[in-house]
Amino acid sequence: MIFYKVMKKILNILLSVLVLSSYVVGYDILKLKEDLKNPKASVRLSVIREVAVNLDEELVDVLIEHLQEETDNFVKCEILETISLIKSSDVFNVLKIYTKDKNEVVRQVAISKVVEFINFDIVDVLNEVITSDNSTQIKKVAIYALKDFKKEKTVKILDEFIKDEKNEKELRLLALTTLAKIGDEKSLEVLKKYSLHKDKEIRDVANKELADFKKDKNKKR
Repeated sequence: MIFYKVMKKILNILLSVLVLSSYVVGYDILKLKEDLKNPKASVRLSVIREVAVNLDEELVDVLIEHLQEETDNFVKCEILETISLIKSSDVFNVLKIYTKDKNEVVRQVAISKVVEFINFDIVDVLNEVITSDNSTQIKKVAIYALKDFKKEKTVKILDEFIKDEKNEKELRLLALTTLAKIGDEKSLEVLKKYSLHKDKEIRDVANKELADFKKDKNKKR
């Protein structure tokens, strides 16, 4: 039994090596499609990682097509990470779709990659995640990601989120911290407003962020 298991493992490794060797010289699209149908997720992962080295739009199209059929969530994540290397509108739209995937890990990877598309309207995507996702962790990722988008729209989204008492307190406090990270005139105005809020925790965090911002500003002088 032990010998059988060892031999099976060796055969699986050899299979992966054989699959990858076909990509050393060039990429055969038909063979790639065939290899992505391999029943072993480990082989599919190896193929995707090898493809990533010399990725182009044609290969991205094949991966996107396969993504719709993929059942393994780890493989899905690998595809999302790989296709995100090409900053096209097609890839951006696919990532947007997977920010709503039923699997939380897949959603988190999609969000972490969609924010890299700085020439696209990322703020609206993050806002949709913040207002509709049912995972606190996913919402945390989306709220904190907004710190990199210093727009009036971003500040308004965070303000509305903090104002809504139906939202989790922990997330509302994180939204205050995100406003401080943005650190422009509009975001500081909102923080000052919440420094007088009726809720002590909201008040305390807003005041702390304002104090820290002022301290950091003085250090830079």
